[in-house]
Amino acid sequence: EPATADQILRDNDVVSNTIHRHEFPVLDVPVEVVAETDDLLVINKPPSLPIHPCGRYRHNSLTWLLSREHGRGPLHVIHRLDRLTSGLVLFGKNVTVARRLEEEIRT
Repeated sequence: EPATADQILRDNDVVSNTIHRHEFPVLDVPVEVVAETDDLLVINKPPSLPIHPCGRYRHNSLTWLLSREHGRGPLHVIHRLDRLTSGLVLFGKNVTVARRLEEEIRT
């Protein structure tokens, strides 16, 4: 039942909040797996899609789509591209590989 402004909470009371948000649309371009090994996944990221949930995007993100719609995960982002940029994105299938490749990219 909805609470009032002067209602006092007691032990075991449950407070919940429901928010309905509309995400900005993204281009309807399929996510393409370019290469895959036991340790690495290479994806051709379409434009308009952020790499991970952020700001006004939650479901319309590359990591969410890979996990929920393609059954890929858990994945570790090795590098990222801006939302509007398309191109190849590397994901490690484990933390050790992801960290090693991040270091190789930096040097």
